[in-house]
Amino acid sequence: MKQQLEQLRLQAVKLIKDPSLDDPTALARLAPIPAKLQQLEGQIEEIEDEKSRIEQILQSFSHTSDRPITEIVRQLGSQALSNGNGRREQKKIRIEIDLSQLGLSGGKKVICEHKASDSLIRFLSLLYETKGVTVLEKLSKFSVNRGVLVSKRPESDYRYRSGGGEAEYQYQRISDSGYFALTQSATKEKVSDIRRACQFLNFPSSALKVEEADKYEPLA
Repeated sequence: MKQQLEQLRLQAVKLIKDPSLDDPTALARLAPIPAKLQQLEGQIEEIEDEKSRIEQILQSFSHTSDRPITEIVRQLGSQALSNGNGRREQKKIRIEIDLSQLGLSGGKKVICEHKASDSLIRFLSLLYETKGVTVLEKLSKFSVNRGVLVSKRPESDYRYRSGGGEAEYQYQRISDSGYFALTQSATKEKVSDIRRACQFLNFPSSALKVEEADKYEPLA
């Protein structure tokens, strides 16, 4: 779904930039579409986060037969409600990487995109741009929850059975590398995957700091 929305967004942008389209009414109708599609992509990611949280809740119930149900519900409720109005705070990822500890120039870089998936892709793109395609080749052998983190064949590697047919997990292109990264996971999973990927690549632990951050800063 996210891939389809991205394709629609690019199609809308292409139409808006088309010099042959000089109808003001048509342009006015097209203008808000890219932003709306980008908003929908963010909502899909938030839905995926919520889905993963629910899966964790259900899994915790299956391993807690010795604890009173009321205690479990109270604990899960306190975890789910993270601000005063009862809504969970939305999270993004903040990645700080010290390139000098990887033998590279450029000092410290901070990646903190609005969407967690964009931060993951920007991080992998930075590795590709600074260390070459071999780093992605290595990560194509690194497994995460739904498959390998990086793939040259996303149509097959990220395909799964759904009901009576097949579907694909969400993924995004990594710059111009020819590789794609699996992005269908909760923000917390992405944080863990990035940390484990760096261990897999034998990066010094002090070279990278990755954590969840509030997506929307509180108003002053």
